[in-house]
Amino acid sequence: MRKNSIRLRIANNSKGEQVFKAIIAHPMETGRRKNLKNGQIIPADYIDEFRISIDGEIYFEVTLGEYVSKNPYLSFVFVKRVVEAQLIQINWVDNNEIETSYDFVVNYTPDRGFSFTGDKNGSELMQLLPQAGPVCKTKPPIAVD
Repeated sequence: MRKNSIRLRIANNSKGEQVFKAIIAHPMETGRRKNLKNGQIIPADYIDEFRISIDGEIYFEVTLGEYVSKNPYLSFVFVKRVVEAQLIQINWVDNNEIETSYDFVVNYTPDRGFSFTGDKNGSELMQLLPQAGPVCKTKPPIAVD
């Protein structure tokens, strides 16, 4: 997985609850570790804020910070059931104030379970490649004068 990519799964547990599971590819560097080759400190690079919204409503929000391990794994039970055609927005901001966001639309079939495709609002990428999957947008920090 490349940096700032995400693997996502929604599954039903034995109690019939929907469980969200995600692995985020991210180095989660604390800024305290040295590069073994040149002895220099590796700059801090970690996810600070992580949020999941469904159809514009925030479902899950957490502050991670520098002490979370590389490629963090997150899991939680949905309070409300996720249904077909809902828009799931996942975004996070790192300590360098770079925001990364993914927009998914939920698809469900009884034989295959949950799957995810493109941007609900029909981004140019999804119009060209309907099977392209999630749309990722990384925004650099905005300079304020």
